Amino acid sequence: MPVLWYARPVPRHSANSPRSDALMYLGVFFIFGSLAILIAFMQPRAMGWLGGLALVLFGGTIAVGWARAFAARRFWLLVPLIIAPFFAEPLFFDPIARLGVFRVGMDTSEMTRKIILAVLMVALTSVGFVLFIQFVRSKERRAERAQAELDVARVIHESIVPPIALATAFADVLATSSPSAEMGGDLVDAVQRDGELDVFLADVSGHGVGAGIVMGMLKASIRTRLLAHADNTNDDLGLVLRDVNRVTTDLTRPEMFATLACARVRADRSVSYALAGHLPIFRFLAAERRWTRLDNQHLPLGIDAEAEFTSGTLRAAPGDILVFLTDGLVEVMDSKGQQFGLDRIARVLESTADHAPLAIADALLAAARSHGTQTDDQSVLVVRVL
Repeated sequence: MPVLWYARPVPRHSANSPRSDALMYLGVFFIFGSLAILIAFMQPRAMGWLGGLALVLFGGTIAVGWARAFAARRFWLLVPLIIAPFFAEPLFFDPIARLGVFRVGMDTSEMTRKIILAVLMVALTSVGFVLFIQFVRSKERRAERAQAELDVARVIHESIVPPIALATAFADVLATSSPSAEMGGDLVDAVQRDGELDVFLADVSGHGVGAGIVMGMLKASIRTRLLAHADNTNDDLGLVLRDVNRVTTDLTRPEMFATLACARVRADRSVSYALAGHLPIFRFLAAERRWTRLDNQHLPLGIDAEAEFTSGTLRAAPGDILVFLTDGLVEVMDSKGQQFGLDRIARVLESTADHAPLAIADALLAAARSHGTQTDDQSVLVVRVL
């Protein structure tokens, strides 16, 4: 049975290491730990400086625990944090009292002890605020660098995957790609040669910069392959996919792959097409006023270096249409968790068969976006035979 498209593995995301937020936790420790010195002031006799620091150690540790619990959403940590103060005296304060910690500094006057405690409180609070400021500035610097990289990625994506509006003597082509991030993994391309036109639509697994890099490599390998065999009139699309697949498999990680659909339209209106793990190509037969689907029967690119690919052929007529799209449209979910699906795609195409390629693409994108929020790259390529 034909494979409609190749399901992607669900990406896994790792949480940030708490080490990256060390400045924040240190700031919490010193700011909230210094507040514990107030307890030293409230004693019948103000504590010495070392007893005050013991309170800072206990209070700061509890404050860091609360901060970590909420930052990491590990709310189970709140249970021991709430219980800890009730056991603080026998488990923490009594042992250090036996060591004489609370007697250090008590040989000075009451006023001197209060001044020392006040200075400690102000100093530790200041250190905490400085650490917080450093933490915020480091976050801002990282955010600025990340934004600069995203801006570059967006410019690169726009240059690699520009909108296509191409008119030849035997076919009109319209293609558009809308990434879900600054850089997407969808590829639309058209290569015109004497008497024939090659069109490609590919979808790299995942999205973002990583998928965009593979997409750029895929475009370069396809164009290089076509250029290397430009004089070979018998060059088959199945052979093109075979060679590009070997390059993709060799140069990408095992979990990376790309689905692809392509077609070659010639001046005599003969058409070759090939698919690699991709959604079906929708074909409109103008003479019969009906849509059909050209299904995939091959693995995506990048799965098996030894995979073989074959191409199909058909005879087109004036007014016939070929529509390629990526699963970013098909897999859009509505509020009830229902996908937009291929059947809805088909209904949109049935209502726009007489429209220009641009109107067909716009209708597909508008219908998908009215169904649900875009979460993946969305691309459409439309070829109308003249």
